Amino acid sequence: MSQYNTLIGSETIIANIDNFGGDIRRALVDIAEEIAPQMTGYAKQNARWTDRTGNARRGLGTTIRQVNENTVDLIIAYNVPYGIWLEVKHAGRYAILMESIQATIPTIRAAMARKFG
Repeated sequence: MSQYNTLIGSETIIANIDNFGGDIRRALVDIAEEIAPQMTGYAKQNARWTDRTGNARRGLGTTIRQVNENTVDLIIAYNVPYGIWLEVKHAGRYAILMESIQATIPTIRAAMARKFG
């Protein structure tokens, strides 16, 4: 018998520690779900190019992906093949993705402070 199992209530403590990681992951996904529409909205509203078809602006969107048990990604991207050129051509004059991320960082920090104190 392990020395840890001899403590009164150690099974509960160990179970709570195991569940703690899941609680953090759920909190991170909750934060990503809260921020995603704000990030997308910022990108669509502040994109500086002139719409020809509207496809690039409509195609801006976010995806939330759990990479592993410790990492949750919030990805903003285009769903049009020429989106990359809006970001890099003309010295980035029409780039909006990084600006959208930077604009939502204060909101992300506030959400994390609320969740994790």
